[in-house]
Amino acid sequence: MPNRSGDLADARQSASVSTGAESGHEPDGFSLWPHLLAMAIVVLLFGSLMGPLSSNTTLTVAAAVAGLGVLHSLARNGPVAWRTILLAVLVVAIVAFRGYIEPPSTIYGQTKLINFCTLTFVTMITAVAVTSGRAVRALAAWWVLVGLVLAGLAVLGEGGAAGGRAEVEGSNPVWLGRALAASVVIAVCLGATKCWRWRRLVLILPVLVAGLLATGSRGPALATIVGVVVLVLAPTARRSRQVVWLIIFVTIGLVAGPMIPALSNSRFAQFISGEVGGEESRADMWREALRVIPDHPWGAGLGNWSGVSMSSFEWPHNIFLEVLVEQGWAVGTALILFVGSVIRRLWRSSGDDPVLQLALALVATETIHVSTSGDLNARTFFFVLMLGAALLVKQRIDPEPQAAPVEDSLQETRQRVSRVSASPRRPAMARRD
Repeated sequence: MPNRSGDLADARQSASVSTGAESGHEPDGFSLWPHLLAMAIVVLLFGSLMGPLSSNTTLTVAAAVAGLGVLHSLARNGPVAWRTILLAVLVVAIVAFRGYIEPPSTIYGQTKLINFCTLTFVTMITAVAVTSGRAVRALAAWWVLVGLVLAGLAVLGEGGAAGGRAEVEGSNPVWLGRALAASVVIAVCLGATKCWRWRRLVLILPVLVAGLLATGSRGPALATIVGVVVLVLAPTARRSRQVVWLIIFVTIGLVAGPMIPALSNSRFAQFISGEVGGEESRADMWREALRVIPDHPWGAGLGNWSGVSMSSFEWPHNIFLEVLVEQGWAVGTALILFVGSVIRRLWRSSGDDPVLQLALALVATETIHVSTSGDLNARTFFFVLMLGAALLVKQRIDPEPQAAPVEDSLQETRQRVSRVSASPRRPAMARRD
């Protein structure tokens, strides 16, 4: 006799498996290695923000763990890893070649060249170690966790403050603000892709936003808004009311935050009210860079921005203008096209893939960061850029089968259950002696 209850159980089990697969969650249990790897990469990215954890010993151990992850990726995902590493080598080789034919004449330029060819290069190639969905989710979770700790330190005023701007030991408000801005975008992305429940975000986002506002860093605040907006506007099938409420929540926090008494004296609040100091603004530096670029088609040389401009700063606080001035039109244009190509392809390919959506949001956020502060050694920017490129290469070389929409799968399962339920019962056969 057909087992009718067994058919119903099979149908319901099929529904649960299908729904779990389509939600982007892997059916396997907890694995320690992705979290160890994620912790190591976060330590390398955050650097001096980690306080006691930023010692040379800790950084060496983190680099060793990340190196093992790169070797594992080379063995398991050879084509993806090799192509990404070769891309990172090409980027570093272009900068190194420029430094070889015209060695930097300033200490700042020499330091920048050495750091880019060592620390920044190592950070770039570690991106190949976190191309799996599980590794990316572990990285996102640890990124947000460390961001929560840093936000708490910023709000409590640990490590001192500079002009009303919160900072942590061994860092400055801009670096802290950039780390917190990325944490906010990651948290919103995890909620938008339903990897995390919204109840968890209600507890996390206020702390992160308060820490961001306490730093008084306006560029990271702008980057947060841009990253979240890109995440929502990206072509994805995941549209829900939760996403809209998250956007409203973050926007209200950024606008109303300076009204909080603990943050009312911050630089961010002064910027909202229009009380900006008389120091050289970024707009002044950018105008000066646009004036200098036509005079140096082959570049003025690494670290020579302050020598060819009238600025008192050693870099123009915009990585694209910096490369155009110091390394020439060709290299600057290549960087702009490369970044634009990665963002465009992530935008078109993200679809319903939460990993690609997170990469898109991070690349957009970090692009705003390097457009408003920092210099060539923006390790986090180049890391997420290589991560996005690696994920795109992986999608092209080894595309995963596209799952059917959840609604269609559930409808099909309901129809199967209805057919089984409506099937006539067969009378039990008489038992023969």
